[in-house]
Amino acid sequence: MRSVPYLLFILFFLVMIPSGLSAMFSTLLTVECADYAEYITGRNMTAISNSIYGLAQKAATAVGNAIPGILLIAVGYSVNEATGAYAGNLSSLPGMVSGLSLILALVPALMALIGYLIYRFFYKITPELRKTITDELNQRHAQQKETIE
Repeated sequence: MRSVPYLLFILFFLVMIPSGLSAMFSTLLTVECADYAEYITGRNMTAISNSIYGLAQKAATAVGNAIPGILLIAVGYSVNEATGAYAGNLSSLPGMVSGLSLILALVPALMALIGYLIYRFFYKITPELRKTITDELNQRHAQQKETIE
C-alpha cells in the first residue's frame, strides 16, 4: 500500500496539467486584452484588465462551486442531513449514475463549444491585428522613452 500516495500524486499531477495550461492561456489573454485596450485608448490599461480578470475569476469560482450541487439535485441525488448517507431509493441509482455521466460529458463539451464560438466569431484580435498592435505599442513606448530621456 506504500505505492498509493505516489499514484495519487502522479494522478493529481496529470489532472492539474490542463488546469495549469488554462491558467497560462487566461493570463496571456489578459495581457493581450490590456495591449488591445492600450492600442485603442492610448492609455495603459493593464491594471483595469487585471482587475476585471480577477473579478471574473471570483465570479467563476462562486458559480463553479454551486454547479456540483445543482447537478446532483438535477439527477435526483438526496442526502440524509443527519448521517450524510444517500437517502433516496436504491433502485434509482443506475439512472442517477447515467444522468451524472451524461451531464459530466455534455457540460464540458458544451462549454468548450461556446468558448470556441466566442473566439471564432466575436474575438477581434487576429494574428495580423496582433502584429499591428505590437508594432504600434513598441513605437509608442520608444517615443515615450525618448521623451523622458
